[in-house]
Amino acid sequence: MLLIGTLGLLLAPGCTRGSVEDALSNDPIPGAELRINRWPPQESTGYSWEWPRQLRWNQPDYFTRSTAARFNGANVGLGGVGPQLVDPESVLGPEQWYRVRVDHPDYRPGIFYFFHDGFTETCPYDIVGPAGQEYAEGPCRNERFGLWPVDGDYQLLPDIIVDVREFDDRLWQCALMPSGSSLFGLRIGASTANVGVGTLHLEGRGFGIGDDPSLAQVVQKIDRNDGSQDEIDLGADAFELHPGHEHIHFRDWLTIALLSPTPECDTAGERDPSCTLARGTKLSFCIMDLEPFDAEIREHYQGYQRYPEPPTCDSVRQGLSPGWKDVYHALLEGQVIIAGDADAMNALPSTVMVEAVVDPEGKLRELSTANNRARQFMERPADPMALCDSPRSRIDCSGPESTFNDEEREMCPDYLRFFENLALSRP
Repeated sequence: MLLIGTLGLLLAPGCTRGSVEDALSNDPIPGAELRINRWPPQESTGYSWEWPRQLRWNQPDYFTRSTAARFNGANVGLGGVGPQLVDPESVLGPEQWYRVRVDHPDYRPGIFYFFHDGFTETCPYDIVGPAGQEYAEGPCRNERFGLWPVDGDYQLLPDIIVDVREFDDRLWQCALMPSGSSLFGLRIGASTANVGVGTLHLEGRGFGIGDDPSLAQVVQKIDRNDGSQDEIDLGADAFELHPGHEHIHFRDWLTIALLSPTPECDTAGERDPSCTLARGTKLSFCIMDLEPFDAEIREHYQGYQRYPEPPTCDSVRQGLSPGWKDVYHALLEGQVIIAGDADAMNALPSTVMVEAVVDPEGKLRELSTANNRARQFMERPADPMALCDSPRSRIDCSGPESTFNDEEREMCPDYLRFFENLALSRP
């Protein structure tokens, strides 16, 4: 934080600042109230807990208001020097998800989820100190909060995030292979929530029996505030027939990976290939409204359950409504990152970083892609072979498929495909 006083400029933690503005005109909005809470909040009891209405409305973790004009691009700030000096205890800490609710009487409530990955910029400030107008600069992070008017013609876009709480649904596993060897992997849950102002609508066309496959397409339908819809052609390769689930899925919906736990690898987008220690298959989800995620989003943005199961997963029409999330638990097919044999497991660092990215190919149109990535640090087993001695973490994939029980039929195909590819890659 930067303070002006008799001792001059003092540097301390950073400022999280930004702009509350009209989402259509980009004009700054004065007098908006921002209620900010750490995500998950202390009230959360697990990955199925839903944000309720009016939670700690009068006692959020942080509270501030926007000003009438921008100061060096910002009209709201927490910590450091933004539009005004604020209490040092209001500094938003990095390495933390936050939920922000922004209210103004002339606009719909805005609800935003973002990950604070540090004070990555240096911002200038014009502030008034004992000597009058003075200039300073310091570490900061910028966030933009766009509010939508009640009336007007605009698209109601979804905003898809990865619910980091689902990483708690995990199990390191030993799979016994037909050769008598073992493979090791991390089974981990994943869920994707829509925290936007509109529904994600996906529709496949031309995938029926007798249809010309060259004419097949997948469209994203986008609701407008006036009741009409727009359509975006996502291409014929956006859907696939998943061999394990025997129905249509959206291709490349989510990737999961084990990464090296270094600052150089803890970034979104392009990075050195050596950062990736192991990668899961690109999961093709049946996208549906499986569990409620945020009651206030559902209330303000018509988040009723449009895509229940059944019948969604037996249809080429899938989607995710505002305030809902789709969930795949750790023990389902595809929910595994396979590290390899015992030598590969022992070669992993003692602490690894698990990353999940929704829509990694950027096929969808949504409000923001800055919150499409979630990651968590976790310890790998000190003794991988001990996993093979525990009934909880051991799975037997060594016999013929006809002998598999329900659990083995669900989980063994991932390991067997990896095992076959490994054999083919060896000279």
